[in-house]
Amino acid sequence: MQVPLLEIDGLNLVQSRCIVRYLARKNGMDGKTLEEKTRVDILAEGARDFQSSFYGIGFRSDEETLAKIKSTVLPRYLPIFEKILSASSSGYLVGDSLTFADTILLEALLNTEDYLPGSLQTFPKLQEFKTKISSLPLIKAYLEGPQRKPKDTPEYAGTVKKVLDM
Repeated sequence: MQVPLLEIDGLNLVQSRCIVRYLARKNGMDGKTLEEKTRVDILAEGARDFQSSFYGIGFRSDEETLAKIKSTVLPRYLPIFEKILSASSSGYLVGDSLTFADTILLEALLNTEDYLPGSLQTFPKLQEFKTKISSLPLIKAYLEGPQRKPKDTPEYAGTVKKVLDM
């Protein structure tokens, strides 16, 4: 069996990006027009690249990893997303409603604030975006609930390594 696996609508979906896109399409979170859908895909992949820089914290040298994120990742991604949001009249990345690209960017911004507090200070549109999306009722409930994965810590990494017998 392959994981992740989502059993839904009589389907067995594997591959996390496929699962996310299926759920986005099913719930109208993938853009309204072909152009919007394409833009959502582009921005979702860019936000995922940004988010992926935080993967593995707690499993590598945190100081080295965070220094690299601060010196190379943040200067690369924050200005781009700030510019996109500055051009948005709705406060969303694409169109006038929430898309899955918005949720991926939100997670990257939350990680940025968790691991590198204050990094968004010079990006007012990103701060507004983070507040707006985090305040949506279902997202707010998720973020305040136990299902949101906490920051990686050395203790967490130790538990994972023990479970995986690494």
